[in-house]
Amino acid sequence: MKKIILCPSPNRDRGMETTRRADAILRQMGFQTVVCPPFKDQKDGAYGDYKTRPLTAELKSADLLITFGGDGTILHLAKLVALNKIPVLGINMGGLGFIAELEAGELEALRKLKDWDFQTEQRMMLDVTVQREGRQIYTNLGLDDAVIREGPISHVIHLKISSDGRHLADIAGDGVIVATPTGSTAFSSNFFTAFCWGFTARTTSARGGISRRFLNSHFSSHRLQVFRRARSSGRSVVTGQACSHAPQPMHREGSSLGRRCSWPSRPM
Repeated sequence: MKKIILCPSPNRDRGMETTRRADAILRQMGFQTVVCPPFKDQKDGAYGDYKTRPLTAELKSADLLITFGGDGTILHLAKLVALNKIPVLGINMGGLGFIAELEAGELEALRKLKDWDFQTEQRMMLDVTVQREGRQIYTNLGLDDAVIREGPISHVIHLKISSDGRHLADIAGDGVIVATPTGSTAFSSNFFTAFCWGFTARTTSARGGISRRFLNSHFSSHRLQVFRRARSSGRSVVTGQACSHAPQPMHREGSSLGRRCSWPSRPM
């Protein structure tokens, strides 16, 4: 029996109405379902009378995870599902829903999961590490982007950027955004520029209205390093690897499943 995790955002699916409808459809088809909170520290009663279970433990034996919320819910869960190699199907209950596959009014399309016959879409992820004076102080995975900025006090920062060991640029500004193809869609819309497959490093300066853009359209793995010129003797180094692919589900020919479904997978 296939096990499907339902991850509703209580701020989007108030009263769990959409989750209940989806749960009923999936159970009718013989799937085992379990409800897990996508976020920590939720208020009592946020999930109605559902008895929720810890997401991390349930992922170990799951076959699919369905989110009910906006793109932020999918992005928040991207790291967990990538490390567990679990496909994600997003049901949009937010605003734009770039990554979600279905709208809340399209739940009948879930019946097409009965035969478990679908293709998966792969998406690039970022594997980010922050080093300070040769010591790693932070590491994380990201499906959309990584941002390097000036901090709580607004001032110009100076950065040196290299790609695969080769110097790319010296910049000064408010910061840098390194985006995957998934993350670059939002930036492309905001800056009225064309969508580009590959990773984007963007530096912006609100003071001067300056935006510089560096594009790399290759799909292979890349290593991008950003060195911050600090006033003190130490320096911070941010290293990021654009992982080859991060899976992504639910595409079947002739089906509404497959427009925008996400399945980030572990980096190559």
